[in-house]
Amino acid sequence: MEFAPWKTARRLVARGARVNLFTAASLGLMDQLRSDRLRSAQLSDGFWAACHGGQVTAAQYLLRHGAVLDWLPAREPLTPLDAAARSGATEVLTWLHGERANTASRLRDDWARSRTSMRRGEATRRGVGASA
Repeated sequence: MEFAPWKTARRLVARGARVNLFTAASLGLMDQLRSDRLRSAQLSDGFWAACHGGQVTAAQYLLRHGAVLDWLPAREPLTPLDAAARSGATEVLTWLHGERANTASRLRDDWARSRTSMRRGEATRRGVGASA
């Protein structure tokens, strides 16, 4: 069981369906989040899911316990901020902006700028492009 439809997922859980951390976070199942022994990648995946699912309390809990704010999961190139925007989770979006979260495109742009800057620095140290 993963993302939407949320109502169906909640009904299945109410009828005893077992869920993993990702799904518990996306549904805001705080009792399960608090009882699980959480590892770093799980925290960040769960954090992403909570943001996507509009679960601000679960997202706050997971971030406090070590989730990465700008996590980019392997399954798709979206940060938690992107995921919250895609799902229309306005409360989570407001909170993430307050936490200074970034979009994936911002992270890519920053990475590209830092790579370009590093290359320029290396060329200057080697004397390439230096004025005579």
